[in-house]
Amino acid sequence: MKLILFLFILFSILFFLKNVESASDVVCSFGYEACGNRCYSPSSGQRCYPGDVVCSFGYEACGNGCYSPSSGQRCYPGGLVCSFGYEACGNRCYSPSSGQRCYPGGLVCSFGYEQCGNRCYNPSSGQRCFN
Repeated sequence: MKLILFLFILFSILFFLKNVESASDVVCSFGYEACGNRCYSPSSGQRCYPGDVVCSFGYEACGNGCYSPSSGQRCYPGGLVCSFGYEACGNRCYSPSSGQRCYPGGLVCSFGYEQCGNRCYNPSSGQRCFN
């Protein structure tokens, strides 16, 4: 019995020393693993992605966050996540099906509006663009 207790204590000390080597190391509870400077639970379906991003089951990494492909969300370069039916335009999402249009530079104009520099205007209401 004393041998088992001794081995348990020795194992615990070795395990602790293995996981705590410097101030920048991460100490995680039983069942958790390190992902960069945080802990995650693989047994609960969480996954660790490059960049120290932890996502729950059913989610994928996108930039510094997570998104749900099964719900129709899409990941675009730069970490932009758009919902189903939306597309990326610069650093924002827009809805082509609602008539919105994306212009160079990330300008989004509603149906019936046109680009004028970095603004939208409505030619059918008599507005004119001077640039």
